[in-house]
Amino acid sequence: MNRNRAFTLIELLVVISIIAVLAALIFPAYQSMLARADAAKCMSNLKQIGVGLFAFASENDGVFPIAGMVIERGAVDPNTQKPGWTEQLAPYVGNNWAIFQCRSAAKALPCNKETSYFLGTRAAYLDAGTSAAVRQSKITSPSRLILAGDNLYSGFSVTDGDKDDYSVNCPFVGTPCHAGKSNILFADGSVRAYSRFTASEMQCSYDDQSAPY
Repeated sequence: MNRNRAFTLIELLVVISIIAVLAALIFPAYQSMLARADAAKCMSNLKQIGVGLFAFASENDGVFPIAGMVIERGAVDPNTQKPGWTEQLAPYVGNNWAIFQCRSAAKALPCNKETSYFLGTRAAYLDAGTSAAVRQSKITSPSRLILAGDNLYSGFSVTDGDKDDYSVNCPFVGTPCHAGKSNILFADGSVRAYSRFTASEMQCSYDDQSAPY
């Protein structure tokens, strides 16, 4: 006579143990895959932001958007009467607000949930001595000048849609969010990943080759 054979407790425990071991082996690889995907998406976002910045400059006498202090979406800077740089740029990127968000940066800092990237404004600030917009014609080394990138500075508010590096080295003040690296957009349109500020390969002023921070 055939009888239905049930699993014993030991057999069930063995199966559960095998599943747990497999999960422990697979999960890190899965997490690593997600991290690489996030880094690649972030680079794509910054490249699109770069295209938008150059399109903006071409219609504004070679000048990129100007950033202010804390400017929430829908608000304007009382000094310039302009919205935040992301809002100025939005029409030039198809009003696709998703490109201003990096999932890894948002996980790293709450202030990055709405807007994850900063605009490179340090060069204009050093040149003018006050808040100003970067001008293409003054850039002497496009492949070195930081134009935008991941923000790791926790001092910004969650609702600030106008993050900038007038006075803070935004991508390297904390732990870089892409496997120890931050994605940086340069004024030649390239996007490269760095673990620290590298004075021989990047600059935040029009013609100064040293790190200004």
